[in-house]
Amino acid sequence: MEVGARRLLIVDDDTEVCAVIGDIAEEQGYEVTTTHSGAEFMARYLESHPHRIVLDLALPDHDGMELLKFLADRKCAADIILISSHGELMLDQAMKLGGIHGLNMRRMLPKPFSLDDLKAALA
Repeated sequence: MEVGARRLLIVDDDTEVCAVIGDIAEEQGYEVTTTHSGAEFMARYLESHPHRIVLDLALPDHDGMELLKFLADRKCAADIILISSHGELMLDQAMKLGGIHGLNMRRMLPKPFSLDDLKAALA
């Protein structure tokens, strides 16, 4: 890992979504790590110490709320961007829960999101 590089950790079970987010993030100077399950995300989080996290709330093996609790328990200081195709109500509740737990909830992006919104969230 390059010293001083901004690190982004992505978790989404859709590999195409991960690829798009990763490409945009790399254009913005991030070192990108992608994961496709909650278990993989938790393992990579402990290794990568990300500056920013893109977290899909609906994963096959873990609920996004569980992952927010995992991050809160570890006093995560990364900025968190939530994404989901399950509607803004779920995203809004997760944003509030993350804030209550002291997480840096940066932005929510309902799927499908525009590339401009993604770029703004990562900036």
